[in-house]
Amino acid sequence: DGYTLLTAGGSQMVFNKYFYAKLPYDPTKDFAPISLVADLPIALWVHASIAPRSMKELVAYAKANPGKVNYGTAGVGHIFHLVTETFAAQAGIDLTHVPFKGIAPAMLEFSAGRIQLIFSATSANINSIAKAGKAFPIVGGSDKRMQHLPDVPSFTELGFNNTDAPNWIGLVAPVGTPADLVARWHREIVRALASP
Repeated sequence: DGYTLLTAGGSQMVFNKYFYAKLPYDPTKDFAPISLVADLPIALWVHASIAPRSMKELVAYAKANPGKVNYGTAGVGHIFHLVTETFAAQAGIDLTHVPFKGIAPAMLEFSAGRIQLIFSATSANINSIAKAGKAFPIVGGSDKRMQHLPDVPSFTELGFNNTDAPNWIGLVAPVGTPADLVARWHREIVRALASP
């Protein structure tokens, strides 16, 4: 009806079909795409409870402590899970994945120091943890440095390949939503995103 919409990202719309034998939806058949809403740059954050403050130090620490460095994600197959495993494989380190049902519970465990690594877009949550001296960004999850973290190198700068972590969010409607309503939503979102 044009009033029931879903915000979804790459995990829900692309990756889940490869990780789950039976999904309760088909991402290519059940939704009418409306618009990209955001593409949020992310960084890998290290909890202050462990010593590393750079990628080189993290790799050395993980090699000295195989399987003892935990990282949290919003679940199996989430983009943050995939990019962390790609990075770990390239670095030759053994990290332990702790999947959560969403990023909020993962962030709580990271804040408490029960997991030592987390990918996160810059948000009020991670900023408050960093301001309290409990978290440090060590690498950006894209091919270029982030404007808001100019001192943090990117994966590409550090020689890692295929580690760009697209963290996009889109808006979709159920398939069958009247095309004129989908088109109107698209126009209004594009107009709003272009507004100062």
